[in-house]
Amino acid sequence: MHSPITLHGLFEEQVERRPEHPAIRYNGMSMTYVELNHRANLLAYELIRRGIQPQDHVAVIVSRRFELIIALLAVLKSGAAYVPIEPGYPLERKNYILDHSSAFAVITEDQERLDVPVQIVLETNLPTVSMNQPNPDIHVDEHSLAYIMYTSGSTGLPKGVMIEQGPAVNLIRWVNRELSIGSADKVLFLTSVCFDLSVYDIFGMLAAGGTVVLCPEEQVSDPGQLRRLLIEEGVTFWNSVPTTLLYLIRYLAEFDPDCRLPMLRHLFVSGDWIPLELARSCRSRFPHASLTALGGATEATVWSIYYTVDEVSSEWNSIPYGKPIDGNLFYILDEMGSPVAPGNTGEMFIGGIGLARGYLKEPHKTSKSFLPDPFQKQGRMYRTGDLGRLMEDGNIEFLGRIDDQVKIRGYRVEIKEVEKRLLECPGVKDAAVTARSHEHGGQYLCAYLTLSHPLELYTLKQRLSSQLPTYMLPSIFIRLDALPLNANGKVDKKQLPAPSPVMLMIDSGSEPCATPLELILQKLWEKVLPIQGIGAEQDFMEIGGSSIEAVALHSELLRYGFSISFEELAAHSTIRTQASLLEKKTTPVASVRNESIAASGEETDVVKPRPFNSFFYKSCLYNSLFPVLEMFGREPNSLFCGEVFAYAWKGEPEECIISTVPMVNESPEEALHRLHLKADFKHLPNGDDLLKQLDYGLARRRLFIVWLDSFYQPDRRDAFRKRHIPHTLLVYGHDAVSGRYLILEHSHEQALNYKERSITASDLLNSCLGYKEHLQSLADGYTWIEFPAWQDAYEYDLAADRARMAALFAEYGPAVIRGLDTLAEFKALYAARSWTDYVAFAQRLLPGVTAIIDSKRAEIYRLVRLFPGSRMIASAESVLESWLEIRGDLIRGAKGLPLSPEQQAIHLLLLEGIRSQERELAETLCGGIGHRINFEEEAYP
Repeated sequence: MHSPITLHGLFEEQVERRPEHPAIRYNGMSMTYVELNHRANLLAYELIRRGIQPQDHVAVIVSRRFELIIALLAVLKSGAAYVPIEPGYPLERKNYILDHSSAFAVITEDQERLDVPVQIVLETNLPTVSMNQPNPDIHVDEHSLAYIMYTSGSTGLPKGVMIEQGPAVNLIRWVNRELSIGSADKVLFLTSVCFDLSVYDIFGMLAAGGTVVLCPEEQVSDPGQLRRLLIEEGVTFWNSVPTTLLYLIRYLAEFDPDCRLPMLRHLFVSGDWIPLELARSCRSRFPHASLTALGGATEATVWSIYYTVDEVSSEWNSIPYGKPIDGNLFYILDEMGSPVAPGNTGEMFIGGIGLARGYLKEPHKTSKSFLPDPFQKQGRMYRTGDLGRLMEDGNIEFLGRIDDQVKIRGYRVEIKEVEKRLLECPGVKDAAVTARSHEHGGQYLCAYLTLSHPLELYTLKQRLSSQLPTYMLPSIFIRLDALPLNANGKVDKKQLPAPSPVMLMIDSGSEPCATPLELILQKLWEKVLPIQGIGAEQDFMEIGGSSIEAVALHSELLRYGFSISFEELAAHSTIRTQASLLEKKTTPVASVRNESIAASGEETDVVKPRPFNSFFYKSCLYNSLFPVLEMFGREPNSLFCGEVFAYAWKGEPEECIISTVPMVNESPEEALHRLHLKADFKHLPNGDDLLKQLDYGLARRRLFIVWLDSFYQPDRRDAFRKRHIPHTLLVYGHDAVSGRYLILEHSHEQALNYKERSITASDLLNSCLGYKEHLQSLADGYTWIEFPAWQDAYEYDLAADRARMAALFAEYGPAVIRGLDTLAEFKALYAARSWTDYVAFAQRLLPGVTAIIDSKRAEIYRLVRLFPGSRMIASAESVLESWLEIRGDLIRGAKGLPLSPEQQAIHLLLLEGIRSQERELAETLCGGIGHRINFEEEAYP
């Protein structure tokens, strides 16, 4: 038996201890430890017979079944290192990895011929030997290579990360010791073998003498099947990316609300941001399970840092990154390589036992990423490219990436690799790729292209599919005339437009949905995809869908009462084909019911409003109102067309604090009346009457905006300041099981960020009554707005909004021009300032500049919809960019980094450019000589 300092040595130790215990379960069948060891030995001897030597590289291209585990163990037993490759990878990527890794052999499950000296097809009968055949006697120690894991690379080609036996064994021993994992435990293995979470799932559980339950490929994205597997197999250990667990929890909440899984003892979640919603939900669904959040890098052997989540603090923005795992070290360093002070942001470096040997055949990349550890003699550290800070309790907080690397469904993706592949496609002139967030959580890739000649999307996707794995393929392709550039001539990704049906590159037609059933399906599709106005013949995968979104759509269909299997959903990828399938499956009574639903707009359950994250507008009331407008099909632009902003002093001019003020202040009542949106403006009831009225309205699918005092609201980030802050929440649902109210809340105007969460009845009641007692003046009227579910028909009148804007600018033009004089005075005073008190000055000036930026965003929002293609839009965007650059320096100034003389000069140039462009805009909008525009001309359809 090998010494337990290797992955297979740990397994062989358990073979001796519990030979007849189930090692693997798959599709209801078991394989014992002794049988698994015997079959792995057979294959290992075959590899040795074929010439495999210690430290050779052997590729494994096998799907998730018994044979995968057998193959991995056999490679390690032969003394070689395994190189995992997904069977579904494009042939080009398979061949690249085989060539780059210098694989001497490959183990496969089909007859596809690959360019390697030795190829073993598992279906071929191997020579039989006695069950008592000894394990191969091949010398392997902790410094021997265990596996080479390929990750996305910034040069357009994947990188091979070399992990030795010692670091992998150290990680496994820590987990099994820390959590007391033993033979009674079972892990559900549902990740790709090319994703390093699989290292613990396989070798960690086998080292503990437990059982690996293999989840078939087709069931991984089906939460109903996952629930069945967990219960039937008695799984005790869950290990996945956050998205997979979150979908399971949401599925249980919708379709099996009483379901509890007490057999689960441990939940490991890693590979991406962990939503607070997930952490809060785990306790009720998995009452006996501890939740551990983990982080790290493939280059540091799976995980290097962990945090045990006992309770979720109301002050958190995310789950803490935690503290290092035994034998690992974490440093947070500045640009000079010195440790930053606790609480300050720096780049994270990992040191200690877990580091990889480096990148295979990439000495330059290895030297750039793996550096000498200045704090440990002869040590090394890995540059993660992640930002973090040390919190007061000694835990580290993860703050995001500093480069173009993103996580897609847990996989690390270098944006540059995807862009490089796009640029290699004939017809693509320029390409930019961004990661965008789905409303339900998780990210997807969006590709922006300029073309030199017409290009079929099918051809483009087919070429990419032959080069990149599925998780690296953009979900959406958008064609632009030109990519936006910044002042340095680089692509300005912040200015890339949000996806919309008009811009999408599609192969299938965009024929609108027509029948009642198609209209219902359209609404459900739009709840899980990032675009609106989806056509009847548009393909789900072409317009942003993936297996993750397909799971969400399947849940929506089931919740709506449609009987459709996940396999049927995948086979019918357009609204029209799904409608046709459902028509055949639907009874006449149900069909009539569906038609009445489509006609009335009635929903069978709570429909979550969509956040409006574009900017903060005037007050928190309006930012609670925007999701309501979209919910009922109203056009938010109508609100902006009732406002004119002008520059003005905030306080005395000598203070040099400039802001913007609205020339017109239309009341919310007037605005909603103009939008034909019924709303009941009410006084806040006393005590429990508030909750009773909420419950009554929510049961009838009404929406509520309620005023509250965030001093009493534990989940508010501002609350720790212990001062009274007026705020509003949009209340849209009530979870009868937990007794919590479902809300949509934006945080604050300096960092607009919507939170979709829940609040306890007592917190909601105390916050509302606190507002009534401490913040509501006697002159104030209503303290909540109730929106009935049944609303009148509404059609947006673009001409009316243009006319309203023209009238307002004609009336308030002089005030807008006077505001430009204020801007000129501000520039002069700004230039004459003494810069010795810049920190205090920047702190005072920041709120006014933030208000300017939000008013400019509102102005751009309005112009884009009223006058698409107008030169005014570019001018307004340029003004916004200049103010954003000034605010960025102000933020740094407020933190003690004063402007250099060069930056001061740049600010004055920016202010002069702002004044010039604002005057041009004002003259155009207010009717200056030679610039007056016709608000009704047909150039703006």
